[in-house]
Amino acid sequence: MELFHFGALALILAACAMSCNMLYNHVFEWFETRYCWMRTIVVRIGHTLGFELCFMAVALPITAWWMDISVGKAFMLDLVFSLFFMLYAFCFNWVYDIARHRLNMRTK
Repeated sequence: MELFHFGALALILAACAMSCNMLYNHVFEWFETRYCWMRTIVVRIGHTLGFELCFMAVALPITAWWMDISVGKAFMLDLVFSLFFMLYAFCFNWVYDIARHRLNMRTK
């Protein structure tokens, strides 16, 4: 696969991830407010898994089409990246929650 072709896919998926992230977090925070969820580890795990499923629903067809492969092959290709970014997203959001909580405690 030509590097330019693969690089263009990476840029497309990055734009999709950013858009999905904004929309997903907006919806998630609406549910969080509506149902008074606390940002526990379990909620963060659900948040991370939910985002990954949402993003994969968008990314897999694009990847399959762009690379001219089946959705199954695109899934296998995306699986390793998804596991890495799921772990990254979970850790990032968890640290964000801790930092936001501490900042809120200082301002009160």
